[in-house]
Amino acid sequence: MPHLFDYSLGYPPADHEVRDFLAADKDQADVYDRACAFLEALFEHTATVLQDDSGFLDEEELAAQFRAKMTAGQTFRTTNAFRANFYREVIQNAHKILAARVGMS
Repeated sequence: MPHLFDYSLGYPPADHEVRDFLAADKDQADVYDRACAFLEALFEHTATVLQDDSGFLDEEELAAQFRAKMTAGQTFRTTNAFRANFYREVIQNAHKILAARVGMS
């Protein structure tokens, strides 16, 4: 049976890797840990990307540039390569954060 969200036509299009990462666990504690790791990785990677792009831009220009990169060329069915790579990196980092936490417990 196809996944319900695979055929949705919302905008922006679904970030399937993000959904799959966040929905991978059923246990409430694991879901919480996974969400926290995702948010930590998201904020860290966003800060890195923004620092790389900052140059002489003020906060408003930087936010607009980041949004443009995240949405350029996407359609109702597909995201762009920058967005896909951005979230792929976030999820890889979130897996590392989770692995480090498991090693600490």
